Amino acid sequence: MSDKKSGWRGSLQLLGSALVLLAPVLMLAAFFSEPAEPGLKRHFTPPGVVILAAGTLLHTLSGLRSAAGVRTD
Repeated sequence: MSDKKSGWRGSLQLLGSALVLLAPVLMLAAFFSEPAEPGLKRHFTPPGVVILAAGTLLHTLSGLRSAAGVRTD
C-alpha cells in the first residue's frame, strides 16, 4: 500500500487490497480440500484466481493518472 488516496481512487485501492488479501485464504483452502476430490471439481481455486485478478486490476486502476495532468518536461 503505497499512499493514501481520496475519493474513488482510494475506494478502488482499498477494495483491491482487500481482494488481494482474501485470495490467499481461498487458495489455502483449495490446497487442503481440493486434492482429495476426484476429477476436476474445484470449488476454491477458480474464485481465488478471479478474486486475485480483480483485486490486482482494481489496485492498478486506482494508481492510474489522467493524461491531462501529466507533464513530460
